[in-house]
Parts: sequence; structure tokens; C-alpha cells
Amino acid sequence: MKSTVWFVPFVPRRLTQEDSIGSRWLRLLGRLRLGQVVADRKTIVKMHLGGGTGFTTIHPWLTRTLVEHLNKAGAASVRVTDTAGAVATAVERGYAPATIGCRLTPVCGHDDTAYVRRPVTSPLRTLKHVDVGRTIHNAEALIVFTHLKAHGACGFGGSAKNLAMGCVTGR
Repeated sequence: MKSTVWFVPFVPRRLTQEDSIGSRWLRLLGRLRLGQVVADRKTIVKMHLGGGTGFTTIHPWLTRTLVEHLNKAGAASVRVTDTAGAVATAVERGYAPATIGCRLTPVCGHDDTAYVRRPVTSPLRTLKHVDVGRTIHNAEALIVFTHLKAHGACGFGGSAKNLAMGCVTGR
């Protein structure tokens, strides 16, 4: 299935209110047809909430305005999800129901045991199945809200990493 990737550059062209990242983000949200994706659906926003002393995450205000727009578009419910460890410490980086406007739910539950085992066909003969987090598996609509980050040892992490590593058990 072909998807559209939306990108808003972080650096403004001019130092004006209308060219700020917040204003550009609100304009982008206004252009999206979110109702076509989320209306009457249990909606999960998959994002990386960070950990430790890292600050390379999407700002909680940007997350909150996304959640508000999803609710206005008619989503039956909206939750933000990440791994159990990231959800457990999310408040340290400003992610809490009061700041983002919805609950935070671990992908595979608080103890990494809430998953659905799915068989896979892989050229790697040892990989026979993947354990997909129940939160992801049961979502009726999935918003992949990803930041791009350079990793010193392995290049770049983005949506593929957010989904491939962030939607399965720790195993």
C-alpha cells in the first residue's frame, strides 16, 4: 500500500510568527484529511518517546496538537504508544496525559507479554514469526509520528525503525 509522507522543515525561512514550526505544523494538520483515516476508529499514534537524557523526540506540544486534530476528525479514541520502558519514563520528558491530551499505552503491555504472534516468510531461515504488540495489532487506525535521528553506529533511524523495533516485543 502506497503512503504519503508529510514533511515540515524545522528551520524557518524567516523569523516571523507565521513561519514558526508551530504555525507551519498547524497549517499542515489543517490540510490533512484525517477524518478519512480515523473517523470512528480506535486510533494509535506510534512514536518514540525517548529515554534517559535524550532530547531527540517530537515535542509534547506537537503531539498534543496532533491528538486534538485526531479527536476533531472523529477518532473513536486516541492513544500514544511506545515501548514499556519509554512509556514508564515518558513524564520525565514531558509526555503525560495532561500534556499530550490522551493516555500513553505500552505497545506490548507493561511487562512485554501483551502480543500477538504472527508467522512470517523470511529469507532468514531462523525467523519464523514476529510478536506484534497487542496495542498495534488491535488498532483500527495507525498514525506513525516519527522524528528522524542520526545514529553514530548505524546511520539514520526513522519510520522504519519506529515500526520495526517499536511495535514488537523486546525479544
